[in-house]
Amino acid sequence: MGFRWANDSRIDLKHLLPAILLLCVLHAWREALAQPVSSVLWHPSDHTHVWYAKGSLQVGSGSRPTVPSISLPLSMPRVRALAFAPKGDWLMAAGGQPGEYGAIQQLRWPSGETLKRWEYGQDWFNALTLRADGSLLLLGGADGRLSLLSLDQPDVGDQPAKAW
Repeated sequence: MGFRWANDSRIDLKHLLPAILLLCVLHAWREALAQPVSSVLWHPSDHTHVWYAKGSLQVGSGSRPTVPSISLPLSMPRVRALAFAPKGDWLMAAGGQPGEYGAIQQLRWPSGETLKRWEYGQDWFNALTLRADGSLLLLGGADGRLSLLSLDQPDVGDQPAKAW
């Protein structure tokens, strides 16, 4: 069995099959390694944006917004939510390890230096929002609970101010 080309030459499919299989395997491998983007947000006052993918925060700007200009490492396995402070001088990341613990990390912007880190709960955080003045952080957990964390206190420990 073969295909007939315009110049009347024949190509046998058994010669193409290894190349086709290799392309299929390479495509499946690429898809298996791809990690979804779980959160994305704009900086409040400049043209940069941040997203979480491939185990770190990716920062993009300019004419190629999907190409990260820098990557900021995080000390948690997964991130589900991001929020900038009202003035844009720090960033909150929430996530953790599903079924084990929730984690929140506060990073100085744009250096990525960790300012504070909290771990608690039985499951990871899926959502977060900051109060307009940046003093309170409201977190939504995969366990169906909301947690309120006060950022004004000098040392809040590892537990939220309120959880319900």
